[in-house]
Amino acid sequence: MSDSTGSPSPSVPISPEASVPKSATADFLIVGVGASAGGLEALTALLKKLPARISFAMIIVQHMNPKHESLLVELLDQVTRLPVEWAATGQTLEPGHIYVAPPGSAVAMEDRNLVVQPSATRGCEIDYCLRALARDAANRAVGVILSGNGADGADGIRAIKAAGGFTFAEDKKSAGFSGMPDAAIETGCIDHVMAPENMAEELVRLADDARVLWPKIVAIEGGHSPGHADSVSMIFRLLAGRTGVDFSEYKDSTIRRRLARRMMLAKTTDLSEYVKLLQKNRDEVDLLFETLLINVTEFFRDRDYFDFLRERVLPPLISRRMDGTVLRVWVPGCATGEEAYSLAIVIHELLEEQAKVVPVQIFATDISEHVISTARAGVYSTADIASVAAERLRRFFVKTERGYTVQKSIRDMCIFARQNVLKDSPFSRLDLISCRNLLIYFSGKLQRKLIPVFHYALQPEGCLVLGSSESVGGYPELFDVADRRFRVYIRKATTLRSTFEFSLDPLPQGLAVPPPPFPNVPDEAREPFDIMREADRIVLNRHAPTGVLINDDMEIVQFRGDVSAVLAPAEGRASLNLLKMAREGLAGELHDGVRQAREQNIRIRKSGVSVMQGDTLRSIDIDVTPIEAVHSKERFFLVLFTPAEGQPPLREPESTPRANKSVSLAQIEQLRQDLHATRNYLQDTIEKHEATNQELRAANEEVQSSNEELQSTNEELETAKEELQSTNEELTTLNEELHRRQVELMQVNNDLNNLINSVHLPIIILGQDMRIRRFTPMTEKLMRAIPTDIGRPFSDIKINLDVKELPQLMNEVMDSLVIRELEVQDDQGRWYSLRVRPYRTAENKIDGVVLTLIDIDDLKRAMAELEEARDLARAVVDVAHEPLVVLNPQLRIKTANEAFCRLFATTSEASEGRPLFDLINGTSGDGDFRAELLGVLPTGVNLADRLIQIDLPAVGPTNCYLNAHRVTRGRRVYPLIVVSLQTEP
Repeated sequence: MSDSTGSPSPSVPISPEASVPKSATADFLIVGVGASAGGLEALTALLKKLPARISFAMIIVQHMNPKHESLLVELLDQVTRLPVEWAATGQTLEPGHIYVAPPGSAVAMEDRNLVVQPSATRGCEIDYCLRALARDAANRAVGVILSGNGADGADGIRAIKAAGGFTFAEDKKSAGFSGMPDAAIETGCIDHVMAPENMAEELVRLADDARVLWPKIVAIEGGHSPGHADSVSMIFRLLAGRTGVDFSEYKDSTIRRRLARRMMLAKTTDLSEYVKLLQKNRDEVDLLFETLLINVTEFFRDRDYFDFLRERVLPPLISRRMDGTVLRVWVPGCATGEEAYSLAIVIHELLEEQAKVVPVQIFATDISEHVISTARAGVYSTADIASVAAERLRRFFVKTERGYTVQKSIRDMCIFARQNVLKDSPFSRLDLISCRNLLIYFSGKLQRKLIPVFHYALQPEGCLVLGSSESVGGYPELFDVADRRFRVYIRKATTLRSTFEFSLDPLPQGLAVPPPPFPNVPDEAREPFDIMREADRIVLNRHAPTGVLINDDMEIVQFRGDVSAVLAPAEGRASLNLLKMAREGLAGELHDGVRQAREQNIRIRKSGVSVMQGDTLRSIDIDVTPIEAVHSKERFFLVLFTPAEGQPPLREPESTPRANKSVSLAQIEQLRQDLHATRNYLQDTIEKHEATNQELRAANEEVQSSNEELQSTNEELETAKEELQSTNEELTTLNEELHRRQVELMQVNNDLNNLINSVHLPIIILGQDMRIRRFTPMTEKLMRAIPTDIGRPFSDIKINLDVKELPQLMNEVMDSLVIRELEVQDDQGRWYSLRVRPYRTAENKIDGVVLTLIDIDDLKRAMAELEEARDLARAVVDVAHEPLVVLNPQLRIKTANEAFCRLFATTSEASEGRPLFDLINGTSGDGDFRAELLGVLPTGVNLADRLIQIDLPAVGPTNCYLNAHRVTRGRRVYPLIVVSLQTEP
């Protein structure tokens, strides 16, 4: 829904299960508690606060070593008055009882009966129990996560939230180990975060409220509570007014279970009171909306489906894209994006295997802006990616501080947008629609509306994938079944036109507020006008002639007065044609008079026209006056009838017995004339009708031809309109995506500018073509660059550095990907460390180099001074006549002067690092000499000129002067021994 919502059981207003099990009708809550390290203290605090009588059952799953006997039941039994026992297969859950999972076992439920078996996966017993609880108890399930390490329980919390249950997690202050509670909180499915002792009170309240509220919900579903049903209708109106989404066509039972859940969290059990709360608090409306659109999804849900998709569905679709056209996929109800990203990863892997380059667009839509924002970010917790294989995790996700981020190349394939699939225009020219577990949440009416929409959106032979409990229903003429197990359908090419509408009304039909009625006019204000109007009516009825107002086709538009003496309804089909209603003897004169008035456009009067009124022949005068309409080209005629001179007023004669009256010769002559006129009129009429009939036949053929063309054009226009609406929806989606990326790009650009301006180092970025992309402000001073140099070749800039091989060096770095560093001088003699490193994109592509200059002039000068001082010290030592050597604490030679080297026939380079006694081996008393040397090692004080007499083989008796020193450089201390030899005379 959500767009509704989604695949797979995304933001939808019910649990992911298609049906509610029998146990879901139980009238008590079932609480599943998971704990691990530090869990005993939390369980103790929870159970201590529970009263002696509770109306819910509790199952405790604690991570324990299966090889050791557990005393958990005995320990918990000491802190509560409720019965505590080990869970066993076949036990029926009863309120007021606590069941503890045995060590190393997995506990499930079937129709409120426990099923205990050895755990197949260690460390996942809590998830297993909570998922089973969600399936069996639905909205009667409660999940509680207490202290522990790891992420066990996070998936079970998702399942309970999806089923409409309640969820708790222990807060960090009270949790000895917060790993498990934190993982549960990261799912976004936790209702309450609190200490265990507070959980006890909240669980008791929820259980009591449930016993009050659930019977009301059941009564509404069964149609036994009209008053409550009215409250639910008002809630739907409030939701529609706030969000534009009409939930009245969603499945009643699931919607009302979600509603009951939100009411219990809001601590109210009365529907009318909850309506008042919604009217006062908009935040509660938003929370209810999110509750109805609860999203539960995961990466690669149902692995068999994705394997089938990869092997059977996607290859034919990709093979048809050899011309480079885009492969287009739609995921309605994408929730937080896992389904869309999973499809993108599978398509990416398939394209890599086939070594094909095919552009891919995956449109992922949902009705909730919150979940769309999460999907766009592409950042998921450790619990979210638990179902992703290690190889895919390494290739397509990047580890960050916030969790795992989907790789940019995969995110670029997906376009996320907010859309209501029931109201907004669909996408078009799609190759695949993945709409799993969405239709089951809609009523049959909405399902029948969506299937033609999907048919319209797909290309010929495009694929529609539905959930395991869904089908195309009563539209076999639109889709062929490709695979019944995975509900894959192929679009049929049909001549039948799909009929559906795209509503532009933000509110559902019937929810719009009607305009205010016209203000009532007071009776006092209307009274004078009503009196004058009544007076006019009386005068006209008594003194005005009777008549009719006709149009140019002689159809009567208005009767004026009582015309029954001259006009009467004809037999057969009802008609208001003046000539058909004329009494005997009147039709010919009327036709002639109207014709003359039309042709001459003047008033025509005919006097002494005979007309039969009952059995009496009377004479009347006919007056025909043409009238021109003010705002129309249509012509009208006012035909008035007045009695001839000496005749009584026109009225229908009373019904009297027929009298024998003689007919005068004048009357007979008048009748002959009327008969002759009538014959002439009929002859003219027949001739005109024959001519008109031929014209009408020809015109009818033309009209039929034009009608067919218009119908064809109308169908083309309707098709074009629908395509334009779909294209507009797609462009809107793309525009939103581009706008979002533009905002992100602006933010990244701002961050980059601030970072560059704050870095006091010359840095310059070059592209593969060696053109300048960007540089820091320090570069302007050192390399004489200006802002207009961006985009110019680097060779155009005359830098003040002595580095002729720089272009060759940059090419080597791009080829070898090895960072190079060298020391260079500017024209003023200052030293810099020039580092050349490859420029890597987010896809690990080499797209240039980055040059960085670090000022090392002070360091170089200090090193030069140290070398100069060292050389000076060496020269001073070398000019000494006495042999002199400097030892480290290991009695190895650090340096020796030339006199010492001559004495022992060695060189300074050869002696450095050698043990002293390798050179003076054989010296008499060398053991004592070694002991003396070790004895004078610096121990915290300096020792000067300690005299030792030794006998060197080549020299003889020699005075040896020892000096111990501790040389300090910063935080490091270097102990040294200086030995100078002086031969006795």
